[in-house]
Parts: sequence; structure tokens; C-alpha cells
Amino acid sequence: MNILEQLETSINSKILNFYIDTIRIEFSLQYKLKHLENLGNWHKLKKGDFKYNQIKKRLSKKELATVYQFENQNIYYYKKREKHYQKAIMVIFGMKQYHKDPPPRELISQIVDILTYKVDFKRYRDFEIDLCFDTDQEPNFENIAKYFMIDTISSDRGFTCYINFLSLRGLGGLCSK
Repeated sequence: MNILEQLETSINSKILNFYIDTIRIEFSLQYKLKHLENLGNWHKLKKGDFKYNQIKKRLSKKELATVYQFENQNIYYYKKREKHYQKAIMVIFGMKQYHKDPPPRELISQIVDILTYKVDFKRYRDFEIDLCFDTDQEPNFENIAKYFMIDTISSDRGFTCYINFLSLRGLGGLCSK
């Protein structure tokens, strides 16, 4: 079983249907770039590009150097500005889609396997996933806000709530964002 299948198996329950929406993985360009380039065409985004600016909004000015997109997919990596190391962050998003096709599952699986090959997950902490959960009933956001920082967005497709980090009022423990 590959890493992506293991993640999906571990988050899925018989009662609630959670889905992986976004994966972020920090990796070394020195050791992984050639393997990624063998998958297909990566092209550099221009600084005025919409996707470049979306990624830039989430980072500090010092952090973002260059952004590359895989073909026309929602798969990107951006180089980090670091003095001694060539580090990058892979971002694969839109894995759970309702209005268009998500990135190909086999491609996502290949990328995750390349970037996590020979990784000791007991020490490795630069792997993040965003989970999504759909429900027909509106959750009790007032109660959720007691423990987590939340952001809500309303659109023509419905209502989205992002449950982020534990709030300072929250109980201790781990939280996936």
C-alpha cells in the first residue's frame, strides 16, 4: 500500500467521510527534483500570475522565491529562500472537487511516494494535509470556535468553514488543519 492509500485509510471512518483536499510536503530539491522532472512538464509561473499570487499571500516575503506548476494541474512547488539549503514545498490541492476533475490520483500518489521515499516519519514533520468533510447539517460553529480558530466563506456553491489551529482558549493537544 502506498503512502496516499495509507493516509486515506487512516482518516476514513465508518461514520464520517473525511477526504484529503490538500497535501503540503517540504523536500530537498537536490535529491528529489530529477525524479519530479521525469513525471512531466513543470513550468515556472510569472510573478503576476493569479496562482503565484495566491501562494504568495500565504507566505512571508522572505519565504517565496520561485513557483513551478505541473502541466495544467493544481500541483505546484515553490522554492524557499534559504542560505544553505535548496528546500521547496510541494502543494497539491483540490483533491476533493465537486465542479471539476481533481488532479489524477496516480500522479498524486507518484509525487507523494517520490517525496516521502526513505523518510522516517517519527522525526519528519514537514508533511501537512488539509481534510474536508461535507455535511447537510450546519455544525455548531459557536461551540467549535471555543476551541479552534475558524474562518468561514460563503459562495454560490455553498458555505465553507475552515477549522484551523487550536485557539488560545482551546484545550491542549494536536489538531490537523
